[in-house]
Amino acid sequence: MKNSTGKWLLVTFLIGLSVLCFALYDQYFSGDKPTVPDNPAQAEPAEPAGPKPDEPATDDADKPKTVYNEFPRKPSVYENMAAQNVGGLGKEQLFEVYDSSDGYYLFFDSASDSYDVNSDGAKKSAVMAKVSSNLTLEYVSVIAKSESFLSVKITPNGFFVATSGDEFDRFYDVSFDGEVRSSVFSDKSKSVFTYLSDSEILCFLAQNDKLAVKVFSYSLDVLRTTSVTFSGAEKIFSVLPEKSSFNVVAASNDCFKVFDFNRTDGFVGEKLNVNARLCNFEPFVSDGKQCYFYQAETSDALLLCTLDGSFSVIKKTTLDKPEKAFSVPVENGFLVLTALGGETKWLLFCEHLDFVVRADVDMTCDELCFHTKGIGGETLCFSSDGKLVYGTFSGGKLNVTHSFEGASGGVSVNGAYAFCGTAKNGFFQSSFGDSDVFVLRPSDMRQ
Repeated sequence: MKNSTGKWLLVTFLIGLSVLCFALYDQYFSGDKPTVPDNPAQAEPAEPAGPKPDEPATDDADKPKTVYNEFPRKPSVYENMAAQNVGGLGKEQLFEVYDSSDGYYLFFDSASDSYDVNSDGAKKSAVMAKVSSNLTLEYVSVIAKSESFLSVKITPNGFFVATSGDEFDRFYDVSFDGEVRSSVFSDKSKSVFTYLSDSEILCFLAQNDKLAVKVFSYSLDVLRTTSVTFSGAEKIFSVLPEKSSFNVVAASNDCFKVFDFNRTDGFVGEKLNVNARLCNFEPFVSDGKQCYFYQAETSDALLLCTLDGSFSVIKKTTLDKPEKAFSVPVENGFLVLTALGGETKWLLFCEHLDFVVRADVDMTCDELCFHTKGIGGETLCFSSDGKLVYGTFSGGKLNVTHSFEGASGGVSVNGAYAFCGTAKNGFFQSSFGDSDVFVLRPSDMRQ
């Protein structure tokens, strides 16, 4: 009995001694040590907060922020004209302007992402803006990013827009509010010409080795397509309706043709084929009959030619080839501008292409921007020695109405002038960047 009691006392003592030894080890040898990584060689001391002594502080607040304007924006006044400009820090290039009873719709290509143009960083974009009749800028809408305009046509419900991208073209249905309602992709084209009928949109395309036609509904459904071979097709100059068909005037770099097209059978033949580079093609009426005029160039000559309604030659005249040439139908004939050696000759020809007289105009013409028949004669807009000139040509004389230093690419619509401004003086100081789109309205111009 005593042996058993002694054994239990010994076991109890040993257990207590073990517990005491574990407690002493934990206190003096383990304790609360810092955590050590699995690989001590990878451990680095933490860097102090803030910038390093040899590096500048970086703060997003110090970076220049992109500024975007708010609309509407009221116009300013320049030489008794209401004036408005639209653009950003990059370059804007005016493409088309349409006027309505309550203002103007501007379409321009933009390389901006600032001020009036919010393109989300795109290097180029196709942009639409609405300016009211008093030239208040109502809104700016980016129709397409990384694309540029090929064609714009007003429709009863808005605009039919064709654009060109890096790898494809695109067609848009755009509302009068600048909203894109739908779009359709297409193969690349060199040139687009749009013709509207009562129920369809006919889109004529020059696509290198062919001319193609896409027929759309007004809701942008593709109804049918057709094409004809034309090697090197570069530009569609005009689509002229004739009863139930169309005369399609298209050109390559060294020839041009007139194709016969109808909606039922598509392209059904050629009416004209000329081996020359086409510069201008204009319809006109002589003695109540439909006729046509064209200006073209060969390697060494300037060609002027009139055609009857069936595209047979009436009269052809050949001139020495100048550096530049422009032609405009005027009353009872044609105005032909030839530029050579810094001098521009304003030559008048009758409808039979007999030379009549050199007009009394002492101005150069570097580029003819547009022409249209007006009340007092033919309205012209052209670049001349760094100026954009608007005037009316009648009776062999040019009446200059306005000229703008540092402007280019002008158009004219009911009651206003629209163009691109590149100068940095006078009114153009309000330009946001390299080149803005400007609209000016003389007080006596709105009809």
